[in-house]
Amino acid sequence: MLASLFLCLPLVSAAQSLKSVAHDLKGKTVFLRGMYAENNLTFDPQGNATSSATPGPFAISAVKIEMAHFGSGILQIEGFRCVILNPSGNDDAASLSQVRFLPTSVVNIVIAADPSQPDALQSLVNRIFAFSLEDALSGKSPGERKYALFTLPALTRPAEHMREMPRQEPVSPPGSSTATAERTCGSINSACDGVWVEAGQECAALGAVRASRRAPAVPGRSSA
Repeated sequence: MLASLFLCLPLVSAAQSLKSVAHDLKGKTVFLRGMYAENNLTFDPQGNATSSATPGPFAISAVKIEMAHFGSGILQIEGFRCVILNPSGNDDAASLSQVRFLPTSVVNIVIAADPSQPDALQSLVNRIFAFSLEDALSGKSPGERKYALFTLPALTRPAEHMREMPRQEPVSPPGSSTATAERTCGSINSACDGVWVEAGQECAALGAVRASRRAPAVPGRSSA
C-alpha cells in the first residue's frame, strides 16, 4: 500500500501544478500576443490558434481574466475583452505605466494541454499571452511599436512626436480577414469617443458588462 501511495504522488503533484497555473491567471489582465480580434478562441498544445483568429489592432489585445479552470486536458478561460487606453497619449515609460483598460465584450478562450506534462502548461500560456505591456511590445520592431502605441485611444492630445504618425489606410480586399481587422481598427476611436469622463469609470463599464451577462430574458419583451 505504501508503494502505491508513492506511485500516486507524482500524479497528485501534476494535478496541483496544472490547477496552480489556472488559479494564478484569475484576476490578471493579459495581452494576446497574436492580437486576435475574435472573442471565442481555441489553441492547440503548441499555442497555435485552431479557431478563426484574425489579427486586429493592438488596442483591443487586452483580456481581463475572470475565471480560469483546468480539467480533462483543457484550460478554460473566461473574461472580458478590453480596449487599452493611454491617458496622456505619450509613449514614455511613465505614461505607459498608467494605461487603463475598458471592458467591452465577453471572451472565451480554450487551450488544449497535455496533462502528463504539467510543467509545459505555463510555457504554453506564456506563448499565448503577454503579462505586461512591455512584454506585449517586446517582439515588435521600433516602427511597429510606435504604431501600436499611436493607435491606443488617448484622453488628451498626444505629444507632437506621436501626432506625426500617419494613419494607415485599408489596403486589403473587402471581406478578407485582414480587411475585417482593419475595419475593427478604424472603429476604435469612435467606439471610445467620450467614454472616459472621469477616473474610475472603468469600474462602471465593467459592472455593466457583467450585468448584461446576468440579466435574465423577460418573456414577451424583445430588445430594441
